[in-house]
Amino acid sequence: MKKIPWSRGGAVISILPSSRNSRATARASVSPASTPADRSHVQQFIALLTRIAVQGHTAVVLVSHPSLTGINTGSGLSGSTAWHNSVRSRLYLKKAATEKGEEPDPNLRVLEVMKSNYGPPAEALTLRGKDGLFLPVAAPGSLERMAREQKVDDLFLKLLDRSAEQGRNLSDKKTAHTYAPSRFVSEPEAKADHIIKRELAEAMERLFRAGKICNAPYGLPSKGWTRLERK
Repeated sequence: MKKIPWSRGGAVISILPSSRNSRATARASVSPASTPADRSHVQQFIALLTRIAVQGHTAVVLVSHPSLTGINTGSGLSGSTAWHNSVRSRLYLKKAATEKGEEPDPNLRVLEVMKSNYGPPAEALTLRGKDGLFLPVAAPGSLERMAREQKVDDLFLKLLDRSAEQGRNLSDKKTAHTYAPSRFVSEPEAKADHIIKRELAEAMERLFRAGKICNAPYGLPSKGWTRLERK
């Protein structure tokens, strides 16, 4: 391992094959973990990485892919349990899904602390993919709440489209008799999912902010009438 050139920075160590006989060196560097289900091989490999961390006064981040069993059980493990037992901490990056398996947002991920010898375990951080980065979601709600909001948003747009096809104009003004949330709450789809008027009103505001709906003028310009429309 000492023959493998490595560069020490502020936080990251990169292990690269030697320029001379690079294939042999690279093969030697990974041979302890060539059998990921073999406990002794895993322990030897982690011991070598520990030496690098100690000599470099830094931390080593080891990336691994979970097995299908690890995904289904939520453990994120693959191969021997020694991968979990031999390290000081382990994080699991996974898709953000509800208990029913729904994904409220395909750009969301959850970074869960599976083990932490020097910190509190069982913590999770919701991240959102943006411009090639995963950034923390500010003041995240539960995934179930996000899934519910997405469902109400989709229903609002569906009912708005149906009303437009039927020639029924709707308003965003609470005092109007054509106030959209008041009309939509009595629809069979809303009743089936126990969606209340307040949820529909909140969905309308989210859709306005997202630029998905707008108030469009119609009729005589002198009347100043507007109606809800999709953008």
